[in-house]
Amino acid sequence: MTEIYFKVKPGEKSFSIEEGKMPEVKITVEAENGRANTKLKDRLEALTGERPGIISGHKSRRKKLVFDQAEEKVREKISEGVK
Repeated sequence: MTEIYFKVKPGEKSFSIEEGKMPEVKITVEAENGRANTKLKDRLEALTGERPGIISGHKSRRKKLVFDQAEEKVREKISEGVK
């Protein structure tokens, strides 16, 4: 099990991920009624092949997500998917 912090920027013009110790994810939906969280999980699922869970930060831009895969594998898949 892997826990990774993400910084989320909702309401952006396009989806992108800037890699780093705390990846920054730009998503196109606004943060209202959990839509940004759902979109974040959808996008990360498409990249990694598994749906992450949000451990903390449900109402914050800084979120802690959990994956069943090893951290290196998750980061590698995210990196490959956003190039």
